[in-house]
Amino acid sequence: MAIVIILILGALFTVLTIIIAALQKINNKHFKSICDLYCKKYKELPMGVSILYGSGPFTSRVGYSVKTGFIFIPLMFGRPSNLSSNNEDVHFMRSLDPKLTYTFKLEFYLSIVCALIFTIMGGMIYFYDL
Repeated sequence: MAIVIILILGALFTVLTIIIAALQKINNKHFKSICDLYCKKYKELPMGVSILYGSGPFTSRVGYSVKTGFIFIPLMFGRPSNLSSNNEDVHFMRSLDPKLTYTFKLEFYLSIVCALIFTIMGGMIYFYDL
């Protein structure tokens, strides 16, 4: 029974990972649009974001995570990113067109679900000696 559950969770994890990869590709395009809007309003990007601007989800995982944190943190947690000293970031990110930001939110929530599935699978493998 435990093997069947792990196989089902593994399949779900795989599907969600593929969806997240597709969302990251979409979000990389949306990131550039958001940066253009940010530059129009505030004249320049924070230094860390401008340095990591070209990193993509499949080229530099750390760079991509850091640069998208510029959007994720204000959007999801309601506080400015560590990369920016601009206190208006939260208002700016939350006032953006939802067409630009809903994929970031979806990626965030699906990542949490994937982490939970991965943890459950690891616990089952450990406790059931599989």
